[in-house]
Amino acid sequence: MECAYINLDGQAERRAAFEANFAQYKAPDWNLTRIAAVDGAQVIREAIPGKLRDTQKAVHFSHRKALTHLLAAPGHVVVFEDDALLGPQSAERIASAAVTLDHGAWDMIFTDISVPDAHMMARLFLLRRELAVSNEEMLLPLVEFAFSGTSCYLVHERFKPRLLELLQWNRVLDVPFDLSLREMMFRGDIRAFVTFPFVTSLSPLGDRSDNQLGTTAVTDTVWNAFRRMMWLHRDIDAAVAPVERLGTDFLDAETRAFLKVFGAAMSDKLLYK
Repeated sequence: MECAYINLDGQAERRAAFEANFAQYKAPDWNLTRIAAVDGAQVIREAIPGKLRDTQKAVHFSHRKALTHLLAAPGHVVVFEDDALLGPQSAERIASAAVTLDHGAWDMIFTDISVPDAHMMARLFLLRRELAVSNEEMLLPLVEFAFSGTSCYLVHERFKPRLLELLQWNRVLDVPFDLSLREMMFRGDIRAFVTFPFVTSLSPLGDRSDNQLGTTAVTDTVWNAFRRMMWLHRDIDAAVAPVERLGTDFLDAETRAFLKVFGAAMSDKLLYK
């Protein structure tokens, strides 16, 4: 399988970390190409129109660049961002996901996403526990809930030119790349799923991004902790450590009280009647 990862020229630490992780866990027939990411300076030079910040516009063009490179590659292809993290079974699970559904039933499969909704977090928490007991995995239709993130996704061999065609319509860039894909899914232009539990995760370097605002750093900390908890190869203590560093005063008294009741209700020791 042909794979490409997006990496800024100045991000040598991310490049080394991703390539080492990929080499450790890739399948024997996987090939990797580095795609030099488009930067904000190039967007400024080319006067790309739209409401997005220059770094957000650069994400659009970086993914288009990766997909253009992979257009002629045989078979399905995988696009990674350089903060993606593979584990011992990631390659095997990605390959199995590609054949789980009928050949014509999917266009894209994501392997890890950010879930911004607390209700959906609770549903996925319980579903992951269920699947762990039965040692099963699922492909969840992304059209059914809100999500963000494009750290790793598989593109069907048939869908590569169509996806590039859809992305070319976004000449005025007002919506971030991941949310633009989500809008296309909701319109029915893309049939997309996510592996569950997530078969890739976010590396520690993913917590430091030029594309995130400092004002939303706490939000990113919480969302990233949850996505790491939903990973197939999760380390729960490591996943929640950044949230614990927020301190006890981050939660108001009512929320702390609710979490005690909610936590008891979610416990595997609770007997339903």
